[in-house]
Amino acid sequence: MTFLPTRSYVDVAGFIGEQSEAWRHRITYGALDMSATYAAVYNVMLPRAAQVVDRFHVIALANRCLDSVRRRVQNEQLGHRATG
Repeated sequence: MTFLPTRSYVDVAGFIGEQSEAWRHRITYGALDMSATYAAVYNVMLPRAAQVVDRFHVIALANRCLDSVRRRVQNEQLGHRATG
């Protein structure tokens, strides 16, 4: 497993491009954090690899969506955000 400290398309694609063809060929899955950059790199550099989003980021997205709906409904029903 490799972690890169960047979200730059050029840096990530460059790292993958520097690896051997055999290394790239062995990649069957890539765990992503829903970054559009990483998805684009995988689409171009590792098109056969299945892109998988890790559980933490899926749950975080679901929580943000639920919170957004909760705030909207609360505002529609009460005419304001509830306090305390």
